[in-house]
Amino acid sequence: MYTTVPRLDNTISDFCEEITQASKPISVPVIPILGSEPLECIKNVNLAITRNGGEMILGWRLWRLRNVMVEAEFHTIWKNSQNELIDVSENELNSANIIFLSDPKLTDTGMQVNNIRKALVDDELIYRFITLKNREFQIFNDGEKAQQFEVELTDEETIELNCIYRESNEILPALQNKYAFDLGPYDMCFCNSGMKYKFCCGKK
Repeated sequence: MYTTVPRLDNTISDFCEEITQASKPISVPVIPILGSEPLECIKNVNLAITRNGGEMILGWRLWRLRNVMVEAEFHTIWKNSQNELIDVSENELNSANIIFLSDPKLTDTGMQVNNIRKALVDDELIYRFITLKNREFQIFNDGEKAQQFEVELTDEETIELNCIYRESNEILPALQNKYAFDLGPYDMCFCNSGMKYKFCCGKK
């Protein structure tokens, strides 16, 4: 259901301007460095710098939940000695390019950074989904947990988190049905199974 942003349009440009006016979103090629680790963009860029020089650029990778929400995820890319920008980390959808927004306000504090989400439709379902995702982040990053690599949750937090997951997974197919998302056979299935649509809910 989530997709990388395929192209720049007014919706994406306006969203990026709300985040920072210091730069514009650009398309960056994805060329994973040998030895890169999933979800470890800072480590991957540092590996590229150690091997080949250059510098790290901090900013946001843009995602889209079809036509109902746009989302910015903290991300880092590599600027090589020829001033070329390259995403050296693999992405979940194996996209050849990402839309990236550099942000000079960002610093690497070692702590998680919450995604920035914006609803594209006036619908309580998507507002609720955003609230749930923000609460999920808060549970994992409240107080001292923000400094911890492995987080230990209380029983109450675990129960609440399970409720968040359950409700989120109910909202996604409801949005899919309501807005008739056009899922391709090799898009990730809307049921959040982690499988391609063709081999999951789209299986004949």
